[in-house]
Amino acid sequence: MKLAYFLWAALERFGANGISLVGNVALSYFVAKEDFGIVTSLMIFTQLIFVFNDCGLSDGVMRRQNATDRDFNTLFWFNVIAGSTLCLAFNLFAPLIGSMFSTPEETEAVVRVVGIGAVFGAMNIMPMTKLRYNLKFKKISIISIITVLTSVSTAITLGYLGMRYWAVVTLSVGYQFFMFVYLVITTKWHLKIEFDRKVFGELWRFGVNLMMSVITIQVAQNIFSLLIGRRSQVQAGLYGQANKLQFSPQKSIEGIMSSTYYTVVAKETDEERKRVEVAKMIDTTVFVLLLFIGCAFAISFPLIDVVFPASWIDIVPYFRILLVLGFFQAFNRFAQVLYKLYNKTALVRNLSFVENGAVIAMAVALFALKVEVMPVIAVAIVITAAMTLVYLLYGAKVSGVKFSTFGGAFLRNMLSISAATAVAFLVAGLLPSAVGLFVGIVVFFVALLGFCAIFNRRYVGFFKKAVAKILPKNKEQI
Repeated sequence: MKLAYFLWAALERFGANGISLVGNVALSYFVAKEDFGIVTSLMIFTQLIFVFNDCGLSDGVMRRQNATDRDFNTLFWFNVIAGSTLCLAFNLFAPLIGSMFSTPEETEAVVRVVGIGAVFGAMNIMPMTKLRYNLKFKKISIISIITVLTSVSTAITLGYLGMRYWAVVTLSVGYQFFMFVYLVITTKWHLKIEFDRKVFGELWRFGVNLMMSVITIQVAQNIFSLLIGRRSQVQAGLYGQANKLQFSPQKSIEGIMSSTYYTVVAKETDEERKRVEVAKMIDTTVFVLLLFIGCAFAISFPLIDVVFPASWIDIVPYFRILLVLGFFQAFNRFAQVLYKLYNKTALVRNLSFVENGAVIAMAVALFALKVEVMPVIAVAIVITAAMTLVYLLYGAKVSGVKFSTFGGAFLRNMLSISAATAVAFLVAGLLPSAVGLFVGIVVFFVALLGFCAIFNRRYVGFFKKAVAKILPKNKEQI
């Protein structure tokens, strides 16, 4: 598998999400917590829009060995119909959704605009799928970064002008609009009014299970923001910012690994080579996800203290606990890539129903009993961690890779990174925030190298090669 695919995918995910994070932080200086809370409370609806728009059909196209323009046009027109239907539904139900919150008029207005964004989001799916299918990761990266730069710049401008929650809405809805504009300008669509029923039937049979899975995932991930928002929009604003801070990088890592591996490995016909790639992708994904979580947890207080306004320091406990939950959620989503590679979409659906159904039922029940947010999230961690073991067990069965291979990689990575996190957390906590932020990162990676030498020697060689490329090879180069 070409390293360039990962590098361009990494640039797209980290570049776009990094810019988005900077935009969120900048907006926190202009927009109040309760205004963030209005948008955060609606995340469960905005995320579901894009699930229904696609219904898993794009993944079905990706699996076709020789996809034609007719296949892509079928995907496009279905998405347009789905997006338009969702836009109509959101406008019809906007008053009802608004009545669920303490700011009904503002919430209703936001819901209507989000519905319009669904149409642009639907039209973006086909051209982006076509670029992925043709391995145009460089072009995807450039378009995504330019799009997020435009939407973030617009949002910050609106925030500065006092547009409150509309500035926050622009980060998501504006992104879809600007993405549509840039795709029209830079991409050849070869668009025709054609719809192949046979192709659609094949894509639907593959995608419907994925759609049902993603629906449960999105509801489980955003049920907390909805329930917290009904209780307190200030608290929802804090939760939303903490979730964005941990979710965007984790989603970037998961997206880099899943989109790249799925695109390339799906075309692999040799079963032995496919098993080798599967084993590597599980090991590498666990390591990289834990790498981010460990470092972020270690520097959590100085990071937020330095970056955010003082009034947002209450983000810290949310951020820490969501880092742990986010790891298991991200890994479980990534594990589903393995099942898609072997056409086990029904298994994806069933495991998602079990995991996310349990989280949703638990959250609703405990919030109804007026249990505080932190204990509810802690129970969610226990549920998702237990399901991680289930995903690994079924992953071994589906792929033919030994469970001990998956389990051993998981354990080695967990031991080395957890130990490094503990050391860096203690050191960063003893220093002033500005100093602790820098020192904590340095200590984390130095400690990680040492603990990898004990628990996980595979990555010692990786670090040595990385350092060798950075440092000059001889004194004359200094």
